[in-house]
Amino acid sequence: MDSGSSGNESLRRKRGAAKAKFRRKVKFFHAHVEKESSSEVLRWIFEDVEKSFDEIESIHMQLIQQRDSTSMDNEDQYMEMLEDERIEVRCLLDTKLGNKSVKKDQTTVKLKPFDPPLFSGNVRDWPTFKETFNKLVVPQCGKEPYALLQCLESEAKKLVRGVEDDFSAMMARLEEEYSHIGRILESILRDIRKLKPISEERERSNTHTHTDRLCVHGRDNKSVNNNNTKMIRV
Repeated sequence: MDSGSSGNESLRRKRGAAKAKFRRKVKFFHAHVEKESSSEVLRWIFEDVEKSFDEIESIHMQLIQQRDSTSMDNEDQYMEMLEDERIEVRCLLDTKLGNKSVKKDQTTVKLKPFDPPLFSGNVRDWPTFKETFNKLVVPQCGKEPYALLQCLESEAKKLVRGVEDDFSAMMARLEEEYSHIGRILESILRDIRKLKPISEERERSNTHTHTDRLCVHGRDNKSVNNNNTKMIRV
């Protein structure tokens, strides 16, 4: 197998993996439509669908640049099929958002789009994050696991791995890890210890500098007094 064929095979495998990811996101979206999840949750999932489709398209473009014209039709059909699935999800999202809008108008409730608060695992940020999440996200999305997951990053997101579909279990883990006052105090003490104290050498240096200045000032005054004395004698 030459290097060109090997490269094509590698790209096809990557595209296949990206396609599996895309299909998984589409399935996840349909599941949340069935659950009648909130508009914000559906938007977030659709963003993941879009990102996974873009990933396929990027790999696909690399692949077709290395293929001959006789195989282009098959490659086009491959992407057209996935494009149809993407459009179907987009139309379903628009329909659901339209229905939600009608219901909001009927109840005179109009909620503004918002950027979700983010929590990465800094224990001192937990109280503020929790309060903001309960005030901002829960009223719009309810206790939706995906909404909470979208607000987590880094260590906090790793902590809830394995229970991402259970809001109560996710929140319980976060509470256990970040809500203890002792952990907050430990974090503060760690930061205090990181502050570099002024070294004794620096203190001595500052003291010597101040003393030297006083000595110079004293010598200057003595010199002036001597000159005045000489002038009086004359």
